[in-house]
Amino acid sequence: MFDMMNMMSKMKELRERMQQADTALLDVRANGSSGGGMVTAVVNGKKQLLSVTIDPSLQDHQIIQGLVVKAVEQAQQEADAIAADLIKKATDGYLPNIPGIDLKSLFGR
Repeated sequence: MFDMMNMMSKMKELRERMQQADTALLDVRANGSSGGGMVTAVVNGKKQLLSVTIDPSLQDHQIIQGLVVKAVEQAQQEADAIAADLIKKATDGYLPNIPGIDLKSLFGR
């Protein structure tokens, strides 16, 4: 028989685990680089840019701009992968794994 109290308890646990995972994303550091490492970017798990490092030998501003964009994009992609893994671990056993359905969007990710 359906146990409503058990389901409510599991939903509360899930919400707490999701909040913990969301907080943990602030401590995640994802790196990206471009131009053979001449430009590096670091973002947190929420894809907030934390730092950009540019090799002092780079002189052309157009090249620098393109390399910065690429490095940031790469870091953000890494952050997405890390965040997805954290959310998967946080929801393991709580949400069904249905291929093609992105349940993490229910939690603001």
